[in-house]
Amino acid sequence: MPSCTVPSVSRILEMLVVVGAVGLFIASLAMIVGGSVPVIEVTTNFRPHLLVLATGLSAVALVVHRPAAVAAFAAALIFLPSTLPYLVNEQVVTQPGAAEITALQFNTLYSNDDVAAIADVVLDANADVVALHEMTPDRWSELHPLVAGSYPHFVNGLDEPLAEIRTFGTVLLSKTPLRSVIDDAPPIAPVAAVTEIHGREVLAIGLHPSPSRTDAEKIAARHTLLDATQSLADAHDGPALVIADLNIAPTSPEYSEFLEELDWPDSRRTLGIAPTFPAGLGNPIGIAIDHVFASPELVVTNFQRGDDGGSDHVSLLATVELVTAP
Repeated sequence: MPSCTVPSVSRILEMLVVVGAVGLFIASLAMIVGGSVPVIEVTTNFRPHLLVLATGLSAVALVVHRPAAVAAFAAALIFLPSTLPYLVNEQVVTQPGAAEITALQFNTLYSNDDVAAIADVVLDANADVVALHEMTPDRWSELHPLVAGSYPHFVNGLDEPLAEIRTFGTVLLSKTPLRSVIDDAPPIAPVAAVTEIHGREVLAIGLHPSPSRTDAEKIAARHTLLDATQSLADAHDGPALVIADLNIAPTSPEYSEFLEELDWPDSRRTLGIAPTFPAGLGNPIGIAIDHVFASPELVVTNFQRGDDGGSDHVSLLATVELVTAP
């Protein structure tokens, strides 16, 4: 009867290190070659995490299996260029005495019934403009009376064509009057409105594309929404904000392509990665998928992560300076 040899603990560790190192190296190459493929693109959102993993694994492999250390270190080098700009932040250039605008980005979670907690997040932030995502019609009818005193103006995007794809939508709130521009947008469009702040007409766009990387219809709708956002921004002559749960992190090629099409600065190049999903204990190692972007007439000078209000996202408050004269 043949003998059965049980691998030793060191041998098992060595095999795990080799498999992990080779897997990370293959994944790093796949993200470069196939980053536009949806099922691969979703992994690019986790490049910072994979960079840490590859770096740690290369250190372990130096002791356990040196050839594997080469593969792990090579993977870390490949992950580094897309991640480094968000780890080593650029200096924010501001103008003394510039007028400030604050904008709140908050995905409230469609199943979150704690309306009072959502209202507290909104009222505590005291932002000039607020984008609430995953708001259902019933929940908005409960929330509206709680925030109407501070935010008498709103644009309700719950009945827009995107409701045919999902049962929730985006609501824009403002302290100053809002004029919707959605009628000028394509059939599937973000929620967009113009308001006057500090004597300037500011376009606010609430954007929340689907997270799906497998459903062809939702992927197409995401690209349509991103294109529509660019068209709305291009058509507006003046300052503009995109307040978004993009479901896309800064290390995704879709993120950089979106900003390149807008021809706007990347606010996270100066402010870094502030994870917004998930909320709770997992937040420090989460991903940054909630964003506030500003047109060249503006500069985002600060991000502040707030409470989650019962959601699976934390809220994100951005301070924006108006850096050009009317």
